[in-house]
Amino acid sequence: MTMWAQIDAYDPVAGAPVVLRAASVDDPAVCMAAGGPWWPMLAKLPVLRYDLFDGAFGGEISAPTGTIELQAEAWPNLGRYALADARVQLWTDISSDPIFDGRATAQPQLLDGRAQLAIRVDDGWLDKPLLATYAGTTGVEGPASLKGQPKPLALGAPRYVAGKLIDSVNNVFQVSAYGAVQAFEAALERLARFEGALADYPNYAALVAATVPAGTWATCKAQGLARFGAPPNGQVSFLMQGDASGPNGWARKPGQLIRRLALLSGGAGKIDDASLDALDAARPYNLSLYLDQQTTARQLIQAIAASVNAVAGVSWAGKLFVVPVGLGAASLTLAADGSALPPVRSVEQMEVSAPFSKVAMAAARAWTVHALADIAFADPLIDMGPYDPAVTYRAGNIVQFEGSSYRYSSATPSAGNAPPNTAYWAVLAAQGVPGEPGPPGKALTITSDRQMITYSSAGLPVPEGQTVTFTANKQNTAATVYWSLADGAGNPVSITYLSGATGDSVQMTEAAFAAARGTTKSVIVTATLTDGATLTSKAQVAAVQDGAASPSATALRLTTRSIQIQAFADGTVKGLEKANGQLSVWNGDANITAAATLSAVAEGCTGTINTAADTPVSGKPKGYYQITGMSADDGTLTLTAVVGGVTLSEVVSISKLRGGYEIIKAPNPLPTDHLFEGRMVFLELDGKLWRFHDGAWTSAVPAADLVGTVASSQLGIGVGGNQLIGAVPGTNPRNYMRFAYNPDGVQYYDVVTGGLTTGGQGVLQSLNFGYDPGPDYSLPDGSTFMVYQPNSQTGAAHFSDIRMARMKNQNGDLDEMWPIEEGKTYEFSLWACAYGCRLAVLIVWFDGDGNALSETPTGDPVANSYALVEPDEVPGRTTLGGYKRIYNRGKAPVGARQAMLVFRKAHTTPNASGTSRLFGARPMFAETAENATEMLPYSVPAYGFLRAENLIARSIVGEKVAFQTLIGDHMQIGSIDAARLAVTELSAITARIGLLRTASAGKRAEFRNDGVAVFNSSNVNTFFAGEY
Repeated sequence: MTMWAQIDAYDPVAGAPVVLRAASVDDPAVCMAAGGPWWPMLAKLPVLRYDLFDGAFGGEISAPTGTIELQAEAWPNLGRYALADARVQLWTDISSDPIFDGRATAQPQLLDGRAQLAIRVDDGWLDKPLLATYAGTTGVEGPASLKGQPKPLALGAPRYVAGKLIDSVNNVFQVSAYGAVQAFEAALERLARFEGALADYPNYAALVAATVPAGTWATCKAQGLARFGAPPNGQVSFLMQGDASGPNGWARKPGQLIRRLALLSGGAGKIDDASLDALDAARPYNLSLYLDQQTTARQLIQAIAASVNAVAGVSWAGKLFVVPVGLGAASLTLAADGSALPPVRSVEQMEVSAPFSKVAMAAARAWTVHALADIAFADPLIDMGPYDPAVTYRAGNIVQFEGSSYRYSSATPSAGNAPPNTAYWAVLAAQGVPGEPGPPGKALTITSDRQMITYSSAGLPVPEGQTVTFTANKQNTAATVYWSLADGAGNPVSITYLSGATGDSVQMTEAAFAAARGTTKSVIVTATLTDGATLTSKAQVAAVQDGAASPSATALRLTTRSIQIQAFADGTVKGLEKANGQLSVWNGDANITAAATLSAVAEGCTGTINTAADTPVSGKPKGYYQITGMSADDGTLTLTAVVGGVTLSEVVSISKLRGGYEIIKAPNPLPTDHLFEGRMVFLELDGKLWRFHDGAWTSAVPAADLVGTVASSQLGIGVGGNQLIGAVPGTNPRNYMRFAYNPDGVQYYDVVTGGLTTGGQGVLQSLNFGYDPGPDYSLPDGSTFMVYQPNSQTGAAHFSDIRMARMKNQNGDLDEMWPIEEGKTYEFSLWACAYGCRLAVLIVWFDGDGNALSETPTGDPVANSYALVEPDEVPGRTTLGGYKRIYNRGKAPVGARQAMLVFRKAHTTPNASGTSRLFGARPMFAETAENATEMLPYSVPAYGFLRAENLIARSIVGEKVAFQTLIGDHMQIGSIDAARLAVTELSAITARIGLLRTASAGKRAEFRNDGVAVFNSSNVNTFFAGEY
């Protein structure tokens, strides 16, 4: 079967509808039918089904469901298309109406290049609220109190309907609000009829403008309205000929009412009118319906169909149909004697209930139930319950007596006058005269303990000794039972084949059964008794014989019937290693491949089958088949086996799955036509892979798209070394960073003074330059520094900043700005741990004039987990594994010339000690690749140049300088001041030192050239030696 499928989907990316068309066969006539193309992408024929029985006998209107399975390669963007609730149509004849018209129930999942789509006929219109509601804007839309309440609908000829009071000023009632009604037969107040309507008016405005005297009424049939000349004094009701605005005019029959309800619910074009016309012909009954409460068309149509023994449903094409239930001619006869197919395996006689008949009654329903007080009567009607002789009854009292109801009719109250005394009582409802009881019913039935005598295929009874016992079951009779016997064709046979001719139970042996049935397949046993009437019951026993074994069927078995081959975008096959299978020939349970002659015919591909072991493929058994080449996108390999004069064939389908990208040969440029989102090409001109995105070709790949997909060894990791000159492990942290910003004035421990301070370099502590971190919290390379807040102070800013810095002059002044180049990407990192506080890192970009441009990351760095270490997140201690490396990576913005590198410590968080510490080690700042996916490996920065003008006071300590570290001809004259040296700090020094003084003035010694001079406190030379 050929099938076409169309899915009206939507592309949320392009913001446009997308029509998907698929066919079940790859044939030009099919794929280009009806304006094609129809892609041959139906993986298998759609499955359509009905749920005919819900298990609850509820008469639910069921809608067909089904599934479609599509191959996705024709639509590269299928995964992003919105298919849920998309319209789905199926054809078996593309020139005619679709056989299915429905909706997709959910978004399909893509698996192995296939999408399975669940579909269902669209029957949601049956569940919409049926009745319109009043707007509450006065007039025919009723007062504000009616807003949102349903408008009434009268169908057929409903009796005693109340209507809705929509205008209490003008006493206007609406009985049906969906167009014209056929007629108002009568208007009643407390069941008292008015005279005929005064007049009929064309609309509401004319009706309320007319003069309607008290005691009279008028109508507007065009809008289902009635108006009284005076306010009613009790329950109002109407006898109606209802809605006449549908295609059938005044709808009366079941099909007409269903059609009107379906149209009111939005079912135009979704109704099988022929089935409704046929229903009216089969069930020509007048029905009436009055609705003043909200409901749905589904509920009402089900109820109407059930009331006339019909079934409603929705077809595959989405049309409502209603079919009367009937008994058709038998299409199959089951014969227990084995004379017809299919054979009957077993027969069992079941107990049945006594026969019964069903009586159907029809009545015109009173749609408004009137209480006694709502009935206009000369006397007040009061239900007094069962008659009581001690009670005094008055006119209008109602009692029940001996199964009948009576109304007290006498004008004089009395007691003790029991019904049915006509001087006091009028009959309302009388009980009928009981009939005479009939005689007890008599019945006779036969049961047997066996319904079959079984035989083997050779005709022998299996098992032996099969005997049948027949039992007569009598009810309300003791008469004698007489037995008779006939063969399966109804011919009488001798009663001697039974164990007796009378009695309540008889037996028949297998031998007697075989003789009695003769050439037929069964015997018929009859029991008869006469007790006033003659009663008869029959039972039948059949012979069942095993059939002869059928010859075994010969069949082909294939390990695979469908092969998909991976290919590049240009169709070049990637590999055929898995494009193979194994054929075998079987006769029943026997493998007869060795006796078969095998062959293969390829179309759209090339392939072989081993006609013998190792031929043509070495090392493979007979029947091994393979695909050796693939020229077209689709192909087949027809495998044939001939054995015992029987030819068997199987077709292996092969399809090519293209991947990769298109190759644009040089010198051709990028394509300018057939552009779509996601199209990819390789351009030989520049050797780049381009993709079409956001309306333009691009060869760039955002760094975010590479996360987790490219190894760090393939990216530009390690573009630059550590630029933090001087931040060498083991050096004083106060030489390459400063405690720079403390807006809240929080006090920190100062290692220099041993007290508390709100600022100053003493806050920065390390193992060799302030012992507070201790050896248990320092890395072996001495790179660990610490900031200690011995309190829980806080403030509005919630943080303090430490900034990386570099020396800028011989006084030891620090510069917090680090030179950078705009457009380049930099990374700032630190190994850290924190106790009782949080720590983050950030980069602030500045222009050449010191104006801040932006920060990385934007906003609070605490929001970025990669740049943050939480309190007690890592243990720290003496191994690098105890620290977390936090970092920030950013691109220098336009105009950026320098950067500020910041460690941001949050104030102490609530904890048991009420203090906090941060530990940091191995800071690093370096240029990196824009698309970097991993942090740069740490590198030790340069020590910098040790020049005299860069030495600060006390920066060289004798015991810290190795032998021959300072050589005279490498030092500028005057760069070492004797006043700055302790006596024991110089030993065996060779230097070209120019002038060396022990003091700048007063009492001192001076060394110059090859001489020494000594001066007293008055600057007078008291000693001289050598050349001076």
